[in-house]
Amino acid sequence: MDPKSDPTPFLRGLYHLLSPERIAHIPESSGRQSIRARRIPASAATRLVVALGLFADLSIPQVWRRLHPATDAPAPVESAFAQARARLGVRPLRELFDAVPRPMTTHQTIGASYRGWRPGLLRD
Repeated sequence: MDPKSDPTPFLRGLYHLLSPERIAHIPESSGRQSIRARRIPASAATRLVVALGLFADLSIPQVWRRLHPATDAPAPVESAFAQARARLGVRPLRELFDAVPRPMTTHQTIGASYRGWRPGLLRD
């Protein structure tokens, strides 16, 4: 992978934006929290699905390794990833998307608007 296009440095920002507490809250609030102890709990599946967007050229097990680099335990089998994603469903990810995006500029940010329109704001 080209070092200039490597999204690994963005993982720190991802962890800052999507703290473990926030990630744990999303499956709980949507009724998709893990009840049983699983190798891939709902919160880990949520973070994995988000990270798949950053590492689109990697397989799911490779993305799992990027998220868990210091773990000596073997990665879950591929069917475990598919089952975790199916258990998670769409609703928690939709709630996460609705909760996280926000404008990153203010009216004072030079060059952040076009003809008075600020990016990221919907107008009625």
